[in-house]
Amino acid sequence: MRPTILVAEVLMECLKPGGRLNDTVIEGYLRLIERRNQVGVHGFLTVLALDTFYMKDLEDGLFIRAARRFKKVNPFDTELILIPLHIPTGIGHWVLIAVHPHVKRISTFDSLGGTHIPAMERVLHDLGRYAAQSHDLGWSPTSMASSRHVSHLP
Repeated sequence: MRPTILVAEVLMECLKPGGRLNDTVIEGYLRLIERRNQVGVHGFLTVLALDTFYMKDLEDGLFIRAARRFKKVNPFDTELILIPLHIPTGIGHWVLIAVHPHVKRISTFDSLGGTHIPAMERVLHDLGRYAAQSHDLGWSPTSMASSRHVSHLP
């Protein structure tokens, strides 16, 4: 089990009205979800929560660095992969990409309504590269037949 992330109280100030979420708080919360959803605990889906720099590494072409996230865990052994994506343009905000490898579904959750197709394609390409290297022949980017984009969350 991966260690929890300690979030300094000063960083939690971003949760007050008018504050803006930061990467440490998002990563810490996703890690809590991951820990809660361990195999056989509470009947929840098993979760792999990737860090906030995973998408940046993919965008920068740092594929080996991105793949290090899978050194100790096979992403295809989990039922849900959560990937935070920072959108720095405009007001700057966070989006969540959710991959369900077993049902071959990828979704984005963006409160501002973006679809983020290029980001989803980068994730699928990276997972496809990992599947090919690990000889997981039951999975490929093209097998992800359905995708949906959820926007304007309450």
